[in-house]
Amino acid sequence: MAAKLRKKHKLRRWMLVLLILSAVSLVLFLVFWRWHYAVSHSFPDELAADRWGDAADTSQIDVFFSVDAPITPDSFLYAEHMLETELENAGITPPEDSNADLYKSAYCATGKVYLNNKTNNIEVKALGVSGDYFYFHPVDLISGSVFSPEDINDDYVLLDQTSAWQLFGGTDIAGQILECGGRTLIIRGVYRQREDKLAKAAGLDTPLVFVGYDTLVNTGVSYGINSYEIVMPNPIRDFALTNVKKQLGMDDVYAQFVDVTGRFGILPGIQTLKNFTVRCMNSKAIIYPYWENVSRALENRCALLLIPTGLFLLLAVLFFLIPLLYTWNHKGWKLQEQIPVWIGRIRDRIYTARVNRAQKKLHVSSSDHAADETSHSNKSKGRGRRRGSSKEEEV
Repeated sequence: MAAKLRKKHKLRRWMLVLLILSAVSLVLFLVFWRWHYAVSHSFPDELAADRWGDAADTSQIDVFFSVDAPITPDSFLYAEHMLETELENAGITPPEDSNADLYKSAYCATGKVYLNNKTNNIEVKALGVSGDYFYFHPVDLISGSVFSPEDINDDYVLLDQTSAWQLFGGTDIAGQILECGGRTLIIRGVYRQREDKLAKAAGLDTPLVFVGYDTLVNTGVSYGINSYEIVMPNPIRDFALTNVKKQLGMDDVYAQFVDVTGRFGILPGIQTLKNFTVRCMNSKAIIYPYWENVSRALENRCALLLIPTGLFLLLAVLFFLIPLLYTWNHKGWKLQEQIPVWIGRIRDRIYTARVNRAQKKLHVSSSDHAADETSHSNKSKGRGRRRGSSKEEEV
């Protein structure tokens, strides 16, 4: 008897240990899942769809071009005109009497410019941008403001903090004048460039200024358009990606199309792990801009975080199921034997409930009938008493 009690105590003890391990694994799963979520939402350059609206019905498409791609600004004008037609055919239009945009887009070219203010001059890496570039790539402003689509082709420049100090010895310089290739540029603002290790490895290891695309082409050195971005409605799966490919009409040799929306999710992460050894290879003459380099690094991080996340989830379920299944197998009965018993009990309860309801109704109707008879009898006696009283009065 004592041996049996010790055995029961021992079984309960190891079950308790497994349940504790299950709880610990569950906590670790939540920690890694939260970490994965934080990494996937840490880079605002890939969250334009979230800022635009419901990410379930919106897609951000990035297109990267090779150095010899036959692409011009007119290519984007034509493609966007055709995209508007496709959206109208799908029944997607802006609200009436509204200035809402049907989509937002931007493109940029890499290059360099020579800037001077008659006292200092520098040669600096530049991005010539057009459209809603800063909607896709928010910057940390120190002073001033960014370009808007209305004045993107005007003579404005946005400096980083290093360039501002090199030229003026400070950052509160919005509205100051610079010379660039014989052309006068107005400083629109100064932004704080990222200086973390990942950003430097991605290409932000030197100062970077922003100018209009036409300014870069006309007054600086342009290496050509290397990226195009658009955020637009996506009523059905791959609607945006398919139509952007179709309307741009670029061969895969010259362009790479990326649906940014959800690229850090579980299924893309699993795909990244499957292709982890070969995904760094690139047979196209495409030089990724800094934000795509950062995004690809974050993709790797998210994919690697899925390994401990899935492992701890599996352990939490496994450590919970072992004592549960052990208890199930040692309960002294089998499931297939108990199912008919449970069904019979359910039927008995249903039958009993029906009988009780029927008896209750019968009891209520009997009570009402008895009450009616009592009331009728009392009325008859009352009439008899009144008749007797009349006779007595006559006597």
